Amino acid sequence: MKKIYKREFERNDKRHLLLFGYEENNEKAIAKPLKEHVEAFERMLIDNTMRRHKGSIQSVMAELSLPRRTLNEKMAKYGLSRSNYVGS
Repeated sequence: MKKIYKREFERNDKRHLLLFGYEENNEKAIAKPLKEHVEAFERMLIDNTMRRHKGSIQSVMAELSLPRRTLNEKMAKYGLSRSNYVGS
């Protein structure tokens, strides 16, 4: 694995552990309902996909196999705005 990809993977790995309620040192889970874990994962997935496609709704819809209405509803639910990704 190239050095830059490894560094990016490690940074994202730590971010995901923290996002899902794990402490960085001992990876002990914080008790949360499954629904909260699923929502955090879903938000992260949409956020990452929007960044990768620079806000292209069509590309995000295709990659995640979501209808436009569902994607729009989930973006509104998680406070994600297309304008934050365009040109980034």
